[in-house]
Amino acid sequence: MRLVICVFVGGWMKGEWLVNKTEEATRFCRPVQFSIYTPARKKSIAKGLSKSAIKKYFPDLDKKGLYYSAAWLSFSALKRHLIKNNKSIVLVKPDFAAPMAGSF
Repeated sequence: MRLVICVFVGGWMKGEWLVNKTEEATRFCRPVQFSIYTPARKKSIAKGLSKSAIKKYFPDLDKKGLYYSAAWLSFSALKRHLIKNNKSIVLVKPDFAAPMAGSF
């Protein structure tokens, strides 16, 4: 169990931001890159095949995937990302006494 910082944009966190490369995802969410094949799977594939066979049957063996996460593990990484991808940053203190838009 660990504490994380979760990002909400305009009071919302939409799932489409985590899957698709949208403006909100690139500006506020944490990009996570992963390998399609695990190192153990790559090793087992390479063990029985020649280099030309690997290129022929597994052309995307070293391919990487990308998704976005709303959870940030450290504040310093979040701060660097926000400074790099936004023109200005304003911290807004929420007014908990006021009703939220769309609430009942």
